Amino acid sequence: MMIYILQLPKPSDDLINLVKEIALSKPLNLESKRWLDSVQNTKVNSAAADFSVDDKITYLGKQEFQSFFKEPMKPIIGIIHNVDTTLPAVYPPHTDRIRTLSINYYIELGGDNVNTVFYDKRDQDDDMIGGNVLSYNQLQIKNKYKFETGFWYLLDSKRFHSVENIMTSRIMLGLSFVISADKILEAVEHSICQPC
Repeated sequence: MMIYILQLPKPSDDLINLVKEIALSKPLNLESKRWLDSVQNTKVNSAAADFSVDDKITYLGKQEFQSFFKEPMKPIIGIIHNVDTTLPAVYPPHTDRIRTLSINYYIELGGDNVNTVFYDKRDQDDDMIGGNVLSYNQLQIKNKYKFETGFWYLLDSKRFHSVENIMTSRIMLGLSFVISADKILEAVEHSICQPC
């Protein structure tokens, strides 16, 4: 699957500010950093990451965006922190938990040259849980993308991907789905701007 830019409306300022406020008020998830570091067979500076739901975000997110989709979606908040800012951080190759597709809106990029790298492997189609992590040496790079603020990106969450060169904190609002890519593409066909 390619990455698509969708022409959905920009989230309201209220929603963006609430995502930032909640994301930045969460304690650092240092356990995630330790676990991600342990999976790699080489030394990396894994970021501390947290992806969660919040009742206020769910309410506002559904109010603003559910009408664009026939399928139910769940808004999530994502934050990826570089804990050791003397080095660029990575969020190593992984698949997302409990979603097959995500539509992401980046609020803070985490640096000027942050790339999302997609690899040659995917989770099995019948793995509806996901959340797997692999070491870099188990994968081959397929594509690299530099996402920007101000756009909605449709991603295949079951394809292994990493986030590279994180200098600060990367904050996003995600709309999550547990359906096939074809169903989402049909539902938003009129909104697709173009493949990246």
